[in-house]
Amino acid sequence: MISLALLAVSANTLYVGFGTASIVPPEPLPLGGYTARKDALMLDDGKGDDLKVRVLVIKRGDMKVAIASADLLTIPASLNDAVEEHLDPTLHLYLAATHTHCAPDSQMLNDKMTFKVPGIAKFDRKWLEWFSQRIGVAVEDAEKDCVHPVTSMAIERGTRDLNRGRRPKADPSKSRLLIQLTSGSSHYSIFSYAAHATNYDEKELHTRGDWPGVLSKKLEPGLVLAGAIGDVSPAGKGETPEARVSSMAEGLLKKDPKDRTRLITISDSFPFEWREAPIELAKPSPHPDFAKANGVNNALAQMAVSAFAPKMASVRMVRLGPVALIGIPGEPSSHLGKAWEAVATQMGCDFPVVNSHVGGWIGYLLDPEDYARGGYEATLNFYGKDGSIPVGNAVKTALSQLWVKPTEARRDSGGTRQRRQ
Repeated sequence: MISLALLAVSANTLYVGFGTASIVPPEPLPLGGYTARKDALMLDDGKGDDLKVRVLVIKRGDMKVAIASADLLTIPASLNDAVEEHLDPTLHLYLAATHTHCAPDSQMLNDKMTFKVPGIAKFDRKWLEWFSQRIGVAVEDAEKDCVHPVTSMAIERGTRDLNRGRRPKADPSKSRLLIQLTSGSSHYSIFSYAAHATNYDEKELHTRGDWPGVLSKKLEPGLVLAGAIGDVSPAGKGETPEARVSSMAEGLLKKDPKDRTRLITISDSFPFEWREAPIELAKPSPHPDFAKANGVNNALAQMAVSAFAPKMASVRMVRLGPVALIGIPGEPSSHLGKAWEAVATQMGCDFPVVNSHVGGWIGYLLDPEDYARGGYEATLNFYGKDGSIPVGNAVKTALSQLWVKPTEARRDSGGTRQRRQ
């Protein structure tokens, strides 16, 4: 009787593990984020940051999720898929980029980037295989380390005035979310805040993790996820990039008496679920300003966007009790992030957070009014003025499947992940 009772408890125990790996390549590569660099290579003098991928694997029974954050500009779908090829097919992958603008150009890892554009790297299968292998190693290490039983989860939510809007009528979320899973004396952290990782400009040629990289080091074992950053810049204080990065990391980590904290004891009924909802993408269509911005005629603009813009994408979502991590494969504006989080709240989720750059990159995502304003972000909105609507529909689909009666949710929580065709 005792052994059967222990087995019953073990089958419902929530476990966590952590893994990390360096993703600094063995030779200098072009840095991504600023076309003004004009294909300049990263400096290889030992003074750059050690870019990392950090992974938390959480499991209960057959349900396994890897939440990963890589110091990269974006996560092309081809990179996400290549990483999944290394993994157990029952392990669900929530792979995000911190969006640092001082990492090797991730367009080298995008199998759709088969044509050369000045200041943007062309696809190179050698580097796709190298980066996917390095990320896969970190995920596998975290899975092997996933033997630590989680007894409680602390959720802290507050506001920090460390970002600002960079488009007309932008309204950045100041919300800061810290999740800590406790096992013994260890705390495994997931942190989310909305701000571009652009404290360093195009003159910086060293690898830099920017504010997410510095904050991640302070949180290990843990990682940082970017919020809805499509129109949001960082607002650290200081005269130098290093000072601004430091002030952001310290300000985001520092406790505030106004923060709202909830402590949850992990029980058998604690919801831990995964959903992936396909996005019904429209036919790619260049913004009216795209041709002018890139110095091409309308026909070439349509050809370029049709070749580059993904035809398939999905929203990935993790439920951890009252928390929803809502993974968007692109850069949604602050308005869209708030709207989708409001939908989650209406469905009963207490702590929803939209994350950018998860599982793919379909460009910037703007609502129709913002799309009409034009500008840089609009030219990288590839699916027309209503392009964000199918993304919102996928968010609602995933949420509606997760915020249902607990018995219904558990009935369909595991299984093998779906691969792109």
